[in-house]
Amino acid sequence: MKKAFMFLGLTVLILIVVAAAYLYVNRAKLANLMIEKSLPQVESLILKELPASVSKEQVHEDFTKLVAKFQAGQIDSAEVKKIALEFKYALRDEKLDSTEVKELLEHLHRLSQ
Repeated sequence: MKKAFMFLGLTVLILIVVAAAYLYVNRAKLANLMIEKSLPQVESLILKELPASVSKEQVHEDFTKLVAKFQAGQIDSAEVKKIALEFKYALRDEKLDSTEVKELLEHLHRLSQ
């Protein structure tokens, strides 16, 4: 009985170590996946607070281009990290005001070109 518990404990420990190693090796892919999955939600939040001077079609087009460039690996990882931090900073209060939306749209437009 004691050997069975020791074997089970060792098996669980090995699985934890393997999972940690897998996550460490693939951390860039996982980060990219999280960013890619969050972009549609960010787009919908921006569209809710969109100023009248900006068209929804232009914002959607910029997001579509950004996602395509991101998936193709054409955007520098530092730029991706920078815009992700900007989104996080803008959404810290769970609301977007017009100045935050304008700043995000300017950065988004520059990245999508």
